[in-house]
Amino acid sequence: DKSFKLDGSLSYDPEKAKENWKELQYIWRCDPADGTGECFTGTAAPVDMTRSVLKVPANALTGGSEYKFTLTVISDVRSRSKAARVYVKVSSSPVIAVDAEIRSNTIELDGGDVMRVSPSKPIKVMARFER
Repeated sequence: DKSFKLDGSLSYDPEKAKENWKELQYIWRCDPADGTGECFTGTAAPVDMTRSVLKVPANALTGGSEYKFTLTVISDVRSRSKAARVYVKVSSSPVIAVDAEIRSNTIELDGGDVMRVSPSKPIKVMARFER
């Protein structure tokens, strides 16, 4: 999964001089395209919805879903909104769950196998996939 950005930094107020464009306010909104649920349910870090560029971290959205992002740009008492749809692909990487219980210097794997480990050395887990 990769993060992505939505860029609204080229927004401007044609009634203001270019040097005053920095006074614009930006408000992003995210809604699932089907109208149910919420966006960003699994994010570890909050998403800043008030900058011209919206940075969406990897794994912040549910794969296999479509989202509607709306940017509202405010200048004084005027505002304008524009929406874009983003489809999040499902990751093709498999997720592996290892069921293990650590007891002192041994690890007991689901299935009864026991491995001796040293508390001062890292444990390396390797897997082989067969079709």
